[in-house]
Amino acid sequence: MLIDGVPLIQSIGMAQPLIRDDSNAGKETVQELSNGEIRGRIERIDTEKIILSFNMPADYSGTPAITLVAPGRATNLNDLPLLINRTPNMTLEAFQTKMFGNSPAPDDFRIDRVRIFRGPNNDLTALISGAGFVNTGAGLPLVLVNGAAPLSTTRDSTTLMRVVFPPPADPLIKVTMTSQNADPRKMKSIESEAVPNPVFLSVSDVEVIVYEAATENEPATLVVKITGTGFTDELKSSIGDIAVKSATEAILTIPDPKAASVVTLEDEDTGQKVKAVITRKSKPPAKP
Repeated sequence: MLIDGVPLIQSIGMAQPLIRDDSNAGKETVQELSNGEIRGRIERIDTEKIILSFNMPADYSGTPAITLVAPGRATNLNDLPLLINRTPNMTLEAFQTKMFGNSPAPDDFRIDRVRIFRGPNNDLTALISGAGFVNTGAGLPLVLVNGAAPLSTTRDSTTLMRVVFPPPADPLIKVTMTSQNADPRKMKSIESEAVPNPVFLSVSDVEVIVYEAATENEPATLVVKITGTGFTDELKSSIGDIAVKSATEAILTIPDPKAASVVTLEDEDTGQKVKAVITRKSKPPAKP
């Protein structure tokens, strides 16, 4: 289950709180998502029933896009006729003043947040949260990404739009939206804050984790953590062995390292290259 594109944590004890998920995967998932602005849980009771509970930011208005995802398909619940508080055939969009606080003002047109994810075929998907994403009769708001038209634009709700676009060569990405109106004087343009380009290869920090000096039987070994952006499984290093942990973190192991080395990282998919200087840190001499 996604709320404005943010996944809810799978739970096994929401209906029965004494049942707990004490697995390592469960703990890591909770820690990873606990600091987000949107937080919640979902539990599958049986083949026909699920329970979900979530919190939105205090200043949130309107209706978030609620999407149920299953293998091979996904359904947006916002526009489906539902039974809400014993009222049949009501949509979440129509019920928002009771369920999610005050509706945005009719002329409220804004971008609150942009989240960008890597998709298939090396394309990027941007989830744009805000308000006023309506069809005025002249069409949906026009969307540009770094000044270029995206490959596709989809309105999930009046507060969420998603666009698919090829990755730009810029380190930062900005989304510009222009409301459409038959009267050009009533058209309005807004711009998002710049967000990092997830496929732009860069290195921001290098931290030595372990340096083991050489022994009679083993060569010296240096292990460093590299922080940056645009890391993929296709990332290669000019020296040593690199293991990519996430899009922003990788671990590089260098056998028999020099006091200082220039390492070139290359994404074999995009051809991007970036260099980093890595210096080893030997252990301090033992006290006599």
